[in-house]
Amino acid sequence: MAIRDQMSWAAMITAGAESDDRYEEGLDYYRRMLLEGGMLPDAHILSSVLCCVETLPEARKIHDQVVSSGLYVDVVVMTGLINAYRRCGRLDLAGEVFDRVEFKDMVLWTSMLSAYSHSTDEAVEGLRIFWKMELEGIRPDKVTFTSLITATGNALCGCYAKLVDDRVRAHGLEKDVTIASAMLYMHGKILRACKNAKDVKRGSRLARAALETYPEKSGPYVMLSQIEAEIQELEKKVAEKNGCEEEKKANSFFDCLQPAVLCACANR
Repeated sequence: MAIRDQMSWAAMITAGAESDDRYEEGLDYYRRMLLEGGMLPDAHILSSVLCCVETLPEARKIHDQVVSSGLYVDVVVMTGLINAYRRCGRLDLAGEVFDRVEFKDMVLWTSMLSAYSHSTDEAVEGLRIFWKMELEGIRPDKVTFTSLITATGNALCGCYAKLVDDRVRAHGLEKDVTIASAMLYMHGKILRACKNAKDVKRGSRLARAALETYPEKSGPYVMLSQIEAEIQELEKKVAEKNGCEEEKKANSFFDCLQPAVLCACANR
């Protein structure tokens, strides 16, 4: 079929972008449109083809075309460019694109937060993005909070866990299934880090936060009690090695968990 107008090219490029196994096909149609059709891409085409990009050279090429097309002010296109650089592992370039956009909407903020959230090394930057977003008066949605929770867990920021929990509660999302699952994952990941660092004090605080938010869940209680049991075993070995038995500490991690564990198991 002879493809002549821009709408036809856009349809083929979009079809490639929306199919997991046809990304290269979408890029090929885009190249053909530029060479054979002699047409300049509009915002819709650029945002579609950016979904097909998985290599840095292609991302840079389309970035140049975004600039030459004067579409650097289009939030949808810039969001696509941020996501393309994220897939290429270049969060520095994604950040540069984000900073250049003057008027940022909630989707753009969330895209940048999501880009940082999945990187262990850069997850803390995702937390900063969220606080800046709130200062700008942008109201986060469920997707934003999911990315924030992921960033907190990957950054192993126990100090932020309570703040994140408070923000989730303030927006009435603590009972949402997706948010609850992400929160439990976050608490579990940070608690394991506390266990590895033998940081019982911080682990105890996080345990209380998890139990307050999800008192009806038996799984977290069991997981947290197992972590405390491992910590106690390590402490016991240290005490025995030193030729003495440590006194049981008041307000220990296990002290706050044991009643909840028994209650949860009794109600199952």
